[in-house]
Amino acid sequence: MTANNSGSECTKSVLAVIPVHNRLEDICDLLNSFRQLALDGLRLTIAIIDDGSEPPLGDKVAREFDDLSIRFLRNKTALGPGHARNQAYSIVDSDFIWFIDSDAEIINGGVLRAMVGILEFDPSIAGTGGYIERTRYGRRVLQLDVQANYLTVARAIPPESFTSREVDIVSTCNVLMKRVIFESVAPFNPKLRRDEDVDICFTLKRKGLRFWQAPESLVFHKLSTKGRDSGHFISFSNTRHYLEDMLFTRAHLVARHKPLLLLVLPLLDLYVGMRLFYFVRKGVYLTERLQKVESASSGS
Repeated sequence: MTANNSGSECTKSVLAVIPVHNRLEDICDLLNSFRQLALDGLRLTIAIIDDGSEPPLGDKVAREFDDLSIRFLRNKTALGPGHARNQAYSIVDSDFIWFIDSDAEIINGGVLRAMVGILEFDPSIAGTGGYIERTRYGRRVLQLDVQANYLTVARAIPPESFTSREVDIVSTCNVLMKRVIFESVAPFNPKLRRDEDVDICFTLKRKGLRFWQAPESLVFHKLSTKGRDSGHFISFSNTRHYLEDMLFTRAHLVARHKPLLLLVLPLLDLYVGMRLFYFVRKGVYLTERLQKVESASSGS
């Protein structure tokens, strides 16, 4: 059974939550890729939150994807992806919540069924997912590693050598959670300028839960430059503002989850900075996101 939810009895329900701002082409690519999902007894509802796009995206998407079960919400002004996800995750009841970015695409029709299987097999796993990106080294699986100074850095792994593993966090670029687990720590903190998903992951890890990434749980993430010259992600148009947002959010995360670390944070920054410089030169960690800021700033 494919993503039109018809043809067999549905035993589990999934709500996909997708915030989008000025990314008509990207959201259409994502929804088109949803059509290849093999649901196999899953009932999928898609909640799209148009976060202040101009012009609005709803009418165009509704006409082109009337075969999918889609619910639309719209904010007249951009409130940010964390706020948008908070609006949408309770729009319908479901067994699972699937947070996925508007510039992601399905590359494996069995991905949703595989993620559900991972969560049902091991109740200690709070979330599963992950993604592949195109990098200067070719396509790589990105594994998000939390450093000693609470900065999160993407480790690049060739897909052919990537195996199932526990990871520090799984971002809302692509993560599936049981609703009961997410709601135990919800909502996303709307005061954070970014990394509200990292905050949720840290909270769940303090409850003794884990995160998992597997070859069959991955999607492709285009890391689109669209929608970054306005709205919540306007900091992408300025490298200094991007770094300010990153460091502001990091300070909030440390204060909330490990406050004593604030006393030695400058020393940790020095140590982690030297370590990352070495591993970036070796190609282990990537700086693509900072380059994406520079691309948005130059208008490319």
